[in-house]
Amino acid sequence: MKHWIRFLPIFLWLAVFGPVPAVGEYREFEDSEGRSIRAALVRASMEEVWIRREDGQSYRVPLERFSSEDQDYINRWRQLEQFRGGRGLEFNARRYVEERERASHGVVTSRGEETGYRITLRNRTDQPARNLRLSYRFYVERQSAADARPRTDRYNGEGTIPFIEAGGEEAFETSTATLVETRLASGWRYSNTNQRRHADRLRGVSVLVKTEDGVEIASFANPASLLETDPW
Repeated sequence: MKHWIRFLPIFLWLAVFGPVPAVGEYREFEDSEGRSIRAALVRASMEEVWIRREDGQSYRVPLERFSSEDQDYINRWRQLEQFRGGRGLEFNARRYVEERERASHGVVTSRGEETGYRITLRNRTDQPARNLRLSYRFYVERQSAADARPRTDRYNGEGTIPFIEAGGEEAFETSTATLVETRLASGWRYSNTNQRRHADRLRGVSVLVKTEDGVEIASFANPASLLETDPW
């Protein structure tokens, strides 16, 4: 088997480049002329690729010298490395309200609203993100006249973000939950809390982000403590 690496301008990766990042799997790479070398990806930019042979030798090679199939593989690997661990994504979650209703019955005034979270992901890398799969959980604290203590309900769901351009952002809305607030007329109190008012509240949201192949690349939560109390 011919090793096409010797036909390229080779730059040995010296220690001055700093700690070696985690490498990819060893595989056969081919150049545009069909010559091959068995190596693993170590690092990649938009123009150059660092690979390591199984004997430990490392080289820097122009991306354009690889076959088109390997260039696609390298670009997918590079994208995954940029996003892995949430480094390439910025997360934001805000409450949104879809519908409100208000009613009065004797001494009780009630208000209901359909509400959820609008999740925004910002792409901080230099390449687009495609077909991101999101799993989410959001939490509602509920209080009623029948409960001595509030209870917490969890809502689960999934969705996708088809495309986020480099430096851009896209939003995704969770499903909604009905939040109810009840208020008694002046002089009346709920016996279980001695309060005039009971109200449901959103208590946070947690998001797991995967590639279209199911590889987990990030998890976020607001508040962040949800990743510890209810981990993915």
